[in-house]
Amino acid sequence: MKRPLVAASFFRSFHLLRPRYSIGLKRMPTRGPVSESIGYLKPQQEVARIAEMRATHAAMICLHQQEMELRRWQLELAEIPAPPFGEALRSEWLFQRFTSLGLHRVRRDELGNVFGLLMTTMPRL
Repeated sequence: MKRPLVAASFFRSFHLLRPRYSIGLKRMPTRGPVSESIGYLKPQQEVARIAEMRATHAAMICLHQQEMELRRWQLELAEIPAPPFGEALRSEWLFQRFTSLGLHRVRRDELGNVFGLLMTTMPRL
């Protein structure tokens, strides 16, 4: 059985204040059914299940508390000139931001996309 394709990472690239993303796809393992009697959940049911999780609520609260900082970062990034294929300055800004936030193994690929790992001790969902 083939594993489903899922979005693995979002790459940088903003146009004014409206984000534009490229999505990298890779195969990820599927998770088993919640219960053998229930089988696999429909997408709407899976979204509802995740939305009810305590960790999801905690993440949304955290994002809400950081809203002004996130807006400031978005404006700061949008102010950096970035014509098509001339986004090196934005790439550098993101690289510096990832480094200052303490992400691990921050790197750029040959296209200028920036990646970093957030190490955590939180349980996997």
